[in-house]
Amino acid sequence: MEMNQQLMAAEAHQRDHQQILIEQLTAQRATSEHHQGLRAAAVASVQHSDALEEMRRRSSTRWHAFTVTPVQPPALAAATGVELVYGFCCPAKTMEQGTSSFSDI
Repeated sequence: MEMNQQLMAAEAHQRDHQQILIEQLTAQRATSEHHQGLRAAAVASVQHSDALEEMRRRSSTRWHAFTVTPVQPPALAAATGVELVYGFCCPAKTMEQGTSSFSDI
C-alpha cells in the first residue's frame, strides 16, 4: 500500500512537472512569435521608410523642375527676329537701300 502511495505521489509530481514544462513551452512560443512579429514589423518599417524617401525624392525633383525659372533665350534684335521668322528683309536694310520690303516680293 505504501508503494502504491509512493507511485501515485511520483505520478502527481511528474504531472506537475509536465504542466510546468508545457507552460514554459507555451511562453517560449509566445515570445518567439512576438520576436518574429517585431522582426517583421522592423522590416516593414524599413521598407516603408525607403518607399517614403523614394517618393519624397521623386516629388522633390519634380517640384524643383517645375518651379525652376526657365532660362531666357538670348534676345536677338527685332529685325533679325523678323527675318528669321517671316523671311522678309530687314526694314532698316531696305530703307538704307532705298527699296521697300514689298517691292522685293
